Amino acid sequence: RLTASGLYRAVNKVNLRVFPGEVVVLLGANGAGKTTTLACAQGLLKPTRGTVRLLGENPLLADPELRAKVGIMLQDGGLPNAMHPIPLLEHIASMYTDPYPVEELAHRLGIDAFNGTTIRRLSGGQKQRLAIARAIVGSPQIIFADEPTGNLDSETGAKVEELLFNYNKQEGATLIIVT
Repeated sequence: RLTASGLYRAVNKVNLRVFPGEVVVLLGANGAGKTTTLACAQGLLKPTRGTVRLLGENPLLADPELRAKVGIMLQDGGLPNAMHPIPLLEHIASMYTDPYPVEELAHRLGIDAFNGTTIRRLSGGQKQRLAIARAIVGSPQIIFADEPTGNLDSETGAKVEELLFNYNKQEGATLIIVT
């Protein structure tokens, strides 16, 4: 809704508490504020009012230790165009103490089949699979996935959902999914 200043208020009066190991899905129409809510929870956007905590801390002030516990799949990807998929995942995995095995992740999501292509030339669905792998490769305690099955055919979408829910069950990770 429009505010007195003529600005659009994307999110108003959200009160959400998520417990470890839970799966939470935020549903809503386009423009309802789902992505904005996630961005505030991740520390990517400062809320105009209120308090946000991520694993008990202010996400805007997150140190590397807190960031290492969080996996983020952005709606727009944010992938480096000149790299190849598996070297990117290996690079990211090298920054973590106990990463998810890159080869297993690449195989489960079919990324190994298009590793010879630079990210710039990948299809939307291939980029989507790589983005979800990037969110999981650090073995996070919490995963934020913004439209994780967008641009995917039904078979690949089912694989992504299976991977996320299996990760939740096996690792006890919290999943926050926007769709």
